[in-house]
Amino acid sequence: MAGDVTERWRAEQQRRLSEQMLREVLDGSPDVIVRMDRDHRAVYVNQKARLAAGRPADQLVGHTLDEMYPGESWAAQWRQALDEVFTTGAGATVEYPYRTPDAVERWVQARLQALHNAAGEVDTVQVVARDAAAEHTLQLDLERRSLHDPLTGLTNRVLLLDRIEQALHRIHRECRHLLVLFVDLDGFKAVNDSFGHAAGDDVLRQLAARLAATARATDTVGRLGGDEFVIVTDITSDDPDVAPLVTAAILDRYRRIFERPVPHPRHPLTIGASIGAATAGPDDQISAEDLLAEADRAMYVDKRRHPNIAPRPSARRPDTSQ
Repeated sequence: MAGDVTERWRAEQQRRLSEQMLREVLDGSPDVIVRMDRDHRAVYVNQKARLAAGRPADQLVGHTLDEMYPGESWAAQWRQALDEVFTTGAGATVEYPYRTPDAVERWVQARLQALHNAAGEVDTVQVVARDAAAEHTLQLDLERRSLHDPLTGLTNRVLLLDRIEQALHRIHRECRHLLVLFVDLDGFKAVNDSFGHAAGDDVLRQLAARLAATARATDTVGRLGGDEFVIVTDITSDDPDVAPLVTAAILDRYRRIFERPVPHPRHPLTIGASIGAATAGPDDQISAEDLLAEADRAMYVDKRRHPNIAPRPSARRPDTSQ
């Protein structure tokens, strides 16, 4: 009998020691660690969680998410993820912006893991949240790079076609017209051949900046590659007779961009462009690819009007205001 009591006492002591060691490990973690029950109440919070909330443990343990973090929109994501983990037993991950008590905004990644009782049931869910600002910034940068031209920063073909597709849906709803301009520089190869590719890249960047500056905030300016650019813009009037007049005015505005010489260390260059225009109305059934191809064909018609035009030195002083 005495031996049984001693063994139970030793087992209890070992259990308490193990729990104390676990608490010390969890409290030493740089991550926020919270355990939640099925009612979304905290049953444990580590030291980092207490510091992040700016409150002691007794104001967190036993309280629901809404009580712990009143008014926080991200708490709804936690609740949904908690319910899923309790139901399925599978882990989950949520990401959200979080403002600390000292008003510093962080991007947080929270991983949820089911913890089971002796019967194999999900008893609590452990949430481990960490500052994921660096990863979030990297992800946004990768997404931006995948949708933008690395040389000019303009939208690339993938994003451009998506913007055209969205615009086509919009003009159908709002009874407007959509205008797509396809711009191809005239004789641009001569710039690379005469001055090198670095000079050619600089010219492309300068002209891309001019196109972007000329566009409205709601327009899209993209680079397809090489010396080809595309502008997507709405014609706000729903009058089909007005659309050609507006198109002509917009075309003229963009053509004037190429009348100004582009600064170059040796001498300013005047670089022309062929521009094709394609429009779509609210009743037109056309895809983004087809509308872009139509503008491309119109560009070649424009190019045939002034063939073999190469960039030429300009006697004018470069415009340094652009």
